[in-house]
Amino acid sequence: VHTVQHSLAGGTAMTLRRTPGDGDTTATEADTDETTESETDAATEEAPPPPRPEIEELDYAFVFTGGAYGRAAEAFMRLYYPEHRLIRAGSIEEMYDRLFSDMRADHYGRAPHLRELIIVPHANAAGGMQIPLTRGDVARRRFYNVWDLDDLQEEFQEGLHHRFRERRREVVANLIDDSTRVIVRGCEFGQSEEALDALRSLFGGQPDVWAPRAYQGYESVPIGTSFL
Repeated sequence: VHTVQHSLAGGTAMTLRRTPGDGDTTATEADTDETTESETDAATEEAPPPPRPEIEELDYAFVFTGGAYGRAAEAFMRLYYPEHRLIRAGSIEEMYDRLFSDMRADHYGRAPHLRELIIVPHANAAGGMQIPLTRGDVARRRFYNVWDLDDLQEEFQEGLHHRFRERRREVVANLIDDSTRVIVRGCEFGQSEEALDALRSLFGGQPDVWAPRAYQGYESVPIGTSFL
């Protein structure tokens, strides 16, 4: 006696089986291996995921001001943010050059991630920061605002500032995500939602961006002297 089995998985297949006790000793069509695929799937599902690389968190404080104000800001950062890499920068382009350089450095098997970036500029309630966008803007005194940032985007599209554009793209893709924090320590910058959104876009659109809505400043005051 032979039985016929139909399988609906992946199409209809017919397998002939010999019933035990059947006097017919002629070999029949071999049973198909119906468990191989499911066993393989189970083994795949049970395989542990590959280990995730360790993360090296990077924190920065970029100071874009000079003089007594800049020196006081640097002293503040050294005291209250000792783990941050304190850097005096002259433009947004220079800032991205440093981030790119640190990203490409040897991290001994760990994946670098930008956790927090503090920007110390002179700023205003209209959404301007006294930070040149490119190195060339230092001479022509073009500073950060939403209109000049739009102009910079057009210049990128026209093929200008190629190295700046490519390095920014690499940093945004590999260092920055939605857990990155960008903090502006410049007067009243937080009053301009448009400027905050533009700054977030400059960092790829993912980070949280904070800025004060009121005045703030840095000053070194000698202890024990009279103010009168």
